[in-house]
Amino acid sequence: MQNQSVTTAHSASAAASKTRVFLQENFFAIVAVLTFFLLITAQTLWSTIHGDGAVYAWLARELAGGWTSAQLPRWDHTNAYADHPYLFIYFASLFVKFFGSSDIVLKLPNYLVAAFSLFTVYKASQLSAGKKVQSVGIIAGYALLLNATYIIQISQPSLDPMAQWLSLVSILVLVFGRSAFLAGILMGAAFLTKGLELLPNLAALILTAVYIQLFVQRRSLKAAAKISLITGAGVLIPVAAWLLLDQAVWAGQWSATYWQRQFVNRFFNPNGADKSSQFGYVMTAIQVYFLEFFIFGVWFAATDAWKRKRRDPLFVSFLIYLAFNMAAFVLIKKDSSQHVTGILVAGSVFVGEAVYDIWKKMGSRRLWAVPVSLLVVAFAYWSWFFINAENNPDMWTAVKNEAQIFRGELPVVVRDSTGESYGIFYTAQWYSKSDNVYFQSDADRLLVGHEVVYLAPKDNGQLDAARVVYQKGLF
Repeated sequence: MQNQSVTTAHSASAAASKTRVFLQENFFAIVAVLTFFLLITAQTLWSTIHGDGAVYAWLARELAGGWTSAQLPRWDHTNAYADHPYLFIYFASLFVKFFGSSDIVLKLPNYLVAAFSLFTVYKASQLSAGKKVQSVGIIAGYALLLNATYIIQISQPSLDPMAQWLSLVSILVLVFGRSAFLAGILMGAAFLTKGLELLPNLAALILTAVYIQLFVQRRSLKAAAKISLITGAGVLIPVAAWLLLDQAVWAGQWSATYWQRQFVNRFFNPNGADKSSQFGYVMTAIQVYFLEFFIFGVWFAATDAWKRKRRDPLFVSFLIYLAFNMAAFVLIKKDSSQHVTGILVAGSVFVGEAVYDIWKKMGSRRLWAVPVSLLVVAFAYWSWFFINAENNPDMWTAVKNEAQIFRGELPVVVRDSTGESYGIFYTAQWYSKSDNVYFQSDADRLLVGHEVVYLAPKDNGQLDAARVVYQKGLF
């Protein structure tokens, strides 16, 4: 009996010792995972799904009833949605089908995409650095999730996180997996998420494939041309499948609508060139990417990183993407979430490597207090949102509250001429769960003499809402 007690005690001691060793070896990873979880889910109970997020939430609910309906999903009374292909919306609709259409359910898809993205960035940073050092990937994860712009993207049912995750995986498959065809298929899948806005990513993929052939493998121009064709063929397979689905189910209506909205109204719009003379995009770029570019600057100045990285295919692909992305920033829009998100996701890979290199050059002092402090801040951030879930006074929450009060009982009218009217319209539509929301121009034709709820933003950023009998010129 005594021997058994000694054996049991020894086993317990051994288990405790193993646990202690595991915690010591993985301390930074555990702290990072907890921090990432808190940052990703902080706004689950608070943030209102609004604007574009409300459009995608609405569409996911529409498509949950059937993916191959003969009618394109509508995003308001008259317009079919064809601004982008539906890959992410199909993905989100699976959650709606099985769990219902609450706000939390519609945020789950991008929480998963964020988790996939963090893991991909973690592995990509290690591959880029050429060393299996846990710290490199963990720092890259912090670089991605400590950016408020990315947090906003993943707290909504938005398209950009999935598009950029697929694009990053595509580049990694090309550079490290040496499979141009599979890389092309993955890039084609990214196109099925955000459409033509992935053109900078496609340019980076194909030019990187050419670069590898010419300057890494020292192959001929013929080989480079062949690999670009193979990559392009991979891209075309998902895209062709989507266009065939459109022809079979919607008789080409999606393609025709997409052509009008994206090519005619955006790419070939004669007024689009006017935006290239505006410099708002410069300020946006400086504000959003300042920290990343500052870290790169220090990295190149303080270490031999530029000598090591300038011929690295993964880094070259990032530079190519950066150049095409900023060109698209100038020529198509002076601001776009797609352009912002892409650089944040791809750039975090190298920010992780840069911070690690700089840290090593400073003497590799253990900075355990930094991740612990970030965990404390993340917990405070999460707790603040949890405690204030029902009390946040922003305009989108006010729209949500007004829409939920009436729940389709009365029509909701939104003023046409304000910058926020688009967001108010679709936010109200999502929370009223009905098609009973109208812009002023439609209300002037259809609702004169009817009792309505009208919504309009005030100059101070608050919401003006009232229950009235609608008359023309009400706003």
